[in-house]
Amino acid sequence: WKGRKEMVGMSANQDRSVMILFDGGTFGPSSLALLADGHGDAGHGVAEQVIADLPIRLLQAVEKAPNQLESTLRDIIKKCFLETDALTQEIEVDGGSTVVMILLLGETLYVASAGDST
Repeated sequence: WKGRKEMVGMSANQDRSVMILFDGGTFGPSSLALLADGHGDAGHGVAEQVIADLPIRLLQAVEKAPNQLESTLRDIIKKCFLETDALTQEIEVDGGSTVVMILLLGETLYVASAGDST
């Protein structure tokens, strides 16, 4: 390895991630993991916005929907993804982000993604 000289011309890492362990209420111990993969000149900023916004939306929605049917939780997850996407569209920059989510509510695992990071 020749050190930093090998990295000339390489772009910065635009990936951002978060892992949250929380009390899922009636669901029991739960966790949320998100990975946002930014792209474009400002992809790192968009990925940071996704990681700052989406977990809050998801956790607040889950908290308000105890004992919901699985299909309702799917709708809640989709709605949170779409709201976060709308927020990032308001930021007029050259970039975007894909996102992969793993949500464990008690003993039920939900996986969702948006974009091509599947």
